Amino acid sequence: MKKKVNKPVTSEAELTPWEKAQAKRAKQQTPKFAKQKQKKRQKRKLPLLAEVKRRRVEKTGGSLLVIFAAIAIVSLYFILPISRVAQVKVEHLATKDAQVVVKASKIKQRQTLLSVLLNKNKAEKTIVTNVPFVNRTKVTMAGSQIVIKVNQFRRVAFLEKDKHYYSLRQNGSTNLSETTNISGNVPVVVYKANANLTLLAQQLNLLPNRLLGAISEIHFTPTKSDPTKLLLYMNDGNQVIANAETLAKKLAYYPSIVAKMNYQGIIDLEVGAYSYPKNSNE
Repeated sequence: MKKKVNKPVTSEAELTPWEKAQAKRAKQQTPKFAKQKQKKRQKRKLPLLAEVKRRRVEKTGGSLLVIFAAIAIVSLYFILPISRVAQVKVEHLATKDAQVVVKASKIKQRQTLLSVLLNKNKAEKTIVTNVPFVNRTKVTMAGSQIVIKVNQFRRVAFLEKDKHYYSLRQNGSTNLSETTNISGNVPVVVYKANANLTLLAQQLNLLPNRLLGAISEIHFTPTKSDPTKLLLYMNDGNQVIANAETLAKKLAYYPSIVAKMNYQGIIDLEVGAYSYPKNSNE
């Protein structure tokens, strides 16, 4: 049998610095030492992980609280009366005209303000489309009140019908509300059934203000040969016979014709352009 040879035991004091470092490194690589080191790291990490987890819980809880609070506030707003239309007001229009505008807008009391806001452009277009005397409109909000601002077509005359007066607009439309104030530099058009108000209004709109203001009254006097014949009473006492289709073009000669007249008379612009005294049989 072979005899065991015992290795000489070397004390730590006899080791060189390099051997000491090697021995220390070998000891650190043992499983037992690794476990001890891992436990130490875990002990150091546990407080950090707990803090991170706590912060995450607080952040998530805070976010949820904000979301629920926002939902509660929005829900409360839609329940309260301030979220709904309290009144619809039309600026600068008489009662009947204002009622037509409100009806055309389809905006109603108790309707949510949010729905009005989302459909504002649609309401404006609907008013212009369905109300003939309205040229432009703008829907605005003042708290829970809806304000409709209306721009009407130019007024070119007052239409007299059954001793009541209504504004005649440049597109031939008339306001529904009666007016009691007929002052202004526009003539009075005497209503006649089946008369072409649109054609007359368009022609009056082409006149400069000085000529439009020179006319006092306009009467429809149709004949078989001329269904658009007109008789105009002027503010200077003269009368003008004209055709609705050529009124604006022919009336432009009126000032020069009157300048050559030394009498009050009748100026015929229906075919040509000439004048004669009122008491003439012509």
